Amino acid sequence: MSDSKFTLYDLNEKSGWLLSSFMDKEDSHYSPLLQLGRTNFLDPWEDKDFHHHTNSLEIYLLVEGILWIAVDNIPIRMKGCSLLVVQPGFSHSVIGGEGKINHYGMKVPHSNDERVTNETPENILDLKEKMKTSVVLKPLKKSVGFYIDLNKKENQNHWILGFGNAFYETDKLCLAYVNFPNKDEFEKDTHPYALHYHVESTEWYLTLEGKQTLLVNDEEIGVSKGNLLRVPKNTPHNLISYEYPFRGVTIRTPNVPEDKIILEEIKRY
Repeated sequence: MSDSKFTLYDLNEKSGWLLSSFMDKEDSHYSPLLQLGRTNFLDPWEDKDFHHHTNSLEIYLLVEGILWIAVDNIPIRMKGCSLLVVQPGFSHSVIGGEGKINHYGMKVPHSNDERVTNETPENILDLKEKMKTSVVLKPLKKSVGFYIDLNKKENQNHWILGFGNAFYETDKLCLAYVNFPNKDEFEKDTHPYALHYHVESTEWYLTLEGKQTLLVNDEEIGVSKGNLLRVPKNTPHNLISYEYPFRGVTIRTPNVPEDKIILEEIKRY
C-alpha cells in the first residue's frame, strides 16, 4: 500500500533549511509541500529584508529564546514555546531577539510560492524599542496570522491549526503541539489511537523532548529528541508509546478533509 518507505531525519546537529522543494527530487530531503529549517541555539539575527509570500504560510516554532518579529507593522516578541503563523501576502521580518535561539521555521505549501521583497517600515527603530517590553501589542487579525502560546493547556494535545475542531483555521496544513509530562497525563488523553493511513497527506512527527515510538509498515520506529519522522501517504502507521516527559509537534499536509482511513484500533502503552 505504501508509496515509499518512511524517512527518519536526525536534526540535532543541523541548522539552515533541511527540507525543501529546491533539492533534487531523488534526495531524501526533497519536500514540495513542507519546507523546514532549524536555528540550532544560535545568536539572534535580522532578516535581510521585509518580505511576504505569494502562496505559503510562514510558520515560526520557537522552542527556546526570544525572537523579535514584525508582522504587518505589528511588533511581536515571541517567547519560548510559542508559534507564529503569517498568512500569505503580509509583510514580515525577524528584526532581532534575545538569548540563544532554538527554533524551527516552516513554509507550507512550499511549491509554487514566491518570496516578494517589501520596503522596510519607517518606524523600524520604534518597533525594535517596543520589542523590549511587549509580547504582542495587539492581536493579529485572522487574515494576517496567529500568535499562539503553546504553554497554555488549551493549545496542547489536539489540532491547533487545521479545520473542524482546530482552534485556528487554515486549509494549508494541520498542526498539533503534544505535551505529556508523565504517563498519568497521557492516560487522561481521550484521543483515539488507531492504525491508519492517509490517502493524500504526508504526516510528520517531530520530537522536541523525550521519545515517541510509532508502528510504520509493521516496523517499530523510535523518534528521539531532535528527530523528525516523515510518513508518506498510503503508509499504515500509528503512535504506540511515549517516553516522558514528552513534547513534540505533529504536522499533516496537504490539508484534505476525510483523508484518514482507519485500519484497526491499537493498544497504547
